[in-house]
Amino acid sequence: MPRRIGTTMITLLVLLGLTLGGAVLPSVQAQGTRTLVYLPLIRSTAPEGGRDPITISADSPPADILTPAEVARIRTLQETVAYRLLSPVSPDGISVLLAGANVAVLNIDTGATVAVGADFGNYTCSSNLVWRDTETLACLATATADNATVLLTLRRSDGSVQANPVSVPGTVRSLSPDGRLALVQVAPPGAALAGTSLIVRPGLPVPVASNAPANEIEVANTSTTLAVIDLATQQRTDLLTLESGALLTSAAAWSPDSRRVAFTHTTYDRVDSAPPYTDPANGTLLDSVAAQDVLGLLPPANNPLLQTNMLRVFAISGTTALSQTLRAAQGNGDTFGGEWWEPEPEGALAWSPDGTRLAVHLREPAQVAGRTHPIYTYPSRGYFNVYTIAPDLSTAPQLAATVRAPQIEAQWVSNVTFVLTDTLMFNSTYRFDRGIYTYDLNTQRFQQISPRTGTYTSVRPAGVRGQLVTAFSSYSFAPEVYRLSVDGTGFTALTDSNAAAQAANQVRVDQVEFTLGNGLTHTGVIIQPADAPFPPQNTRLIVWQERGPSQDVPMTNYWSAQLEQSFNLLPNFGYAMLIVPLYGREGYGVANFNRLVELDNFGQADIDAMAEIVQQSIARGYTSPERVGILGCSYGGYFTTQSIARHPDLYRAAHTNCTLLDLIGEWKFGFVYVMAYLMGRDPYTNSAEFIKDAPAYGVGNVRTPLLIFHGTQDFLPIKITENYFALVQQQGTPSRMLRFAGEGHGVFTPTNQRYGAQEQIQWFRTYLGTP
Repeated sequence: MPRRIGTTMITLLVLLGLTLGGAVLPSVQAQGTRTLVYLPLIRSTAPEGGRDPITISADSPPADILTPAEVARIRTLQETVAYRLLSPVSPDGISVLLAGANVAVLNIDTGATVAVGADFGNYTCSSNLVWRDTETLACLATATADNATVLLTLRRSDGSVQANPVSVPGTVRSLSPDGRLALVQVAPPGAALAGTSLIVRPGLPVPVASNAPANEIEVANTSTTLAVIDLATQQRTDLLTLESGALLTSAAAWSPDSRRVAFTHTTYDRVDSAPPYTDPANGTLLDSVAAQDVLGLLPPANNPLLQTNMLRVFAISGTTALSQTLRAAQGNGDTFGGEWWEPEPEGALAWSPDGTRLAVHLREPAQVAGRTHPIYTYPSRGYFNVYTIAPDLSTAPQLAATVRAPQIEAQWVSNVTFVLTDTLMFNSTYRFDRGIYTYDLNTQRFQQISPRTGTYTSVRPAGVRGQLVTAFSSYSFAPEVYRLSVDGTGFTALTDSNAAAQAANQVRVDQVEFTLGNGLTHTGVIIQPADAPFPPQNTRLIVWQERGPSQDVPMTNYWSAQLEQSFNLLPNFGYAMLIVPLYGREGYGVANFNRLVELDNFGQADIDAMAEIVQQSIARGYTSPERVGILGCSYGGYFTTQSIARHPDLYRAAHTNCTLLDLIGEWKFGFVYVMAYLMGRDPYTNSAEFIKDAPAYGVGNVRTPLLIFHGTQDFLPIKITENYFALVQQQGTPSRMLRFAGEGHGVFTPTNQRYGAQEQIQWFRTYLGTP
């Protein structure tokens, strides 16, 4: 669960009640109109994990606990190259800058690469990368040595890098496509911008990123000016003044000729003095707009998140700028743009190649049962408008088309660009896939062009050639970069860095469906060893839930052998994984998204739904009571620990990592609006609900053998987890806790990942048996 929304936890059995010959009699628990019968657990004679937390340091890792061959297999599966395309495709449709094992210029015809000069690593781009011509990439960058701002250029033919000092006032927001103009945000003399974000280290999935400070600042605690600077002449053109508390809700989008720029923004009523992202001491302020909005207490007419939300378009001519503004409050009540923390925020706005049209992401506020007014921070779904834009902005933007489809309703992970003059391309989460879709503005034909199920990221069009390039992975396919035609044909791999991992990944993936007693149907997958039968036959089955929930954390089909997302790890060691997205996940419709937080649902609805799914899996013969485990990180850890508290006899082994355990503590010291949204109330007037939904307060029910991981630098205080572990130990439940020194919200260091995976596998072997 990312810091902005919350976070995660774990344990075994000391059953109360009658026993007969060492077996425990079944227990019964009512769940609405259904009665769940928990079959007997068998008492384990395996040793406990130790009464004190064990500190793990990457600098002096413990000895391996699995065989050398098994450790080598873990290394092969985990140490894959994760790809990200850093630039647009060159104007001639040939080249793109690629981050993988290193940074290189990739030829999308041949797959050949040109390594970028070592000097590139001495700078950090503070703007987007642009092609000044077919040979030269450029960005505004900061020198590591002295923080000087430079115009950094890179030649694609030989990878050489050149840095030229440049004077840029304020904070860089964006660079124009021709590399001449910079959009900057300037604070008054003596003032500063406020706000920080979580930076994700290149090459690693978001869930295992460390808590490094970002170099991007988004929220202002003073009025600031957005201006355009001509880098050659230093001519400054002021665009507008943003009031205190304003933030951009999209990256800037420039027209192809660099003469117009568009972005969206909104304003909160209150901004603190920017405590660091890793500082837990901020908490929820009841009278803030953030909290009032998610609690549903603000009528739209009084909600700044609607009233101050705007789409701005500027035309720059010399020292003057003409502008047009669309205000969300004057429309249908939906808001423009995304959020600055989204995985690829540049996807909220896109210009057509001829500069005549602008595509914009809009989002509908959520109407949540039990809350009076719409919620804008957590919208219910998204769609896209296309506006016709006059070259000189002499008229207001005119709505030309609205594009809606279930496949592109995701509120956060849904990006747009133009792949051809009249063809939009979307990269959006829908159910298990993050796919690629196109929409022809002339024929109004919407179609999927992504040829495989899985997750496509960094999708870049090569418009002049009718092609695109993308990174792709899935449960079945290790990450690589591919070329694809806009009609969906010609899917061709351009890299093969992960061939060894692909060969080692011997799994099968099958779809399963469960209809619950309340009539809801949920679709999921079971990932098993490749030679396993389907339907599964009494397999060792481990339930998994993703981090999150809600904001830009979809449960999609992607490659991961990290211990937080073990679907390419555990099945390759004989364990099946059951993955069923439940509530609060984008891409599954409005009702399923809102269901997580309606009324008193949080901490109960999805937990109990999964318990019923496990019972059905047992009844179908997929598994048996002594062979069911559960694991997760962040919200997945919360899901794990809350599950073993609410259903103490259902799971035979559990592993929790970076876990949210104390909801009252998170309200007081955590992110400003997360608990308010999830719970829909405050803990001062309804503490009983917070206690019921907090795993820390349900620790007395924990009977499931529990493995706990927590980083010493996690923004979720490790002391809470250590206290939880101590209580689990005191009541005699087999448990083991590893403190990862220096790790943040998740395990980042490859050495720690490798050792943590061994502990995870060994724990399930101990309590579920060895396949």
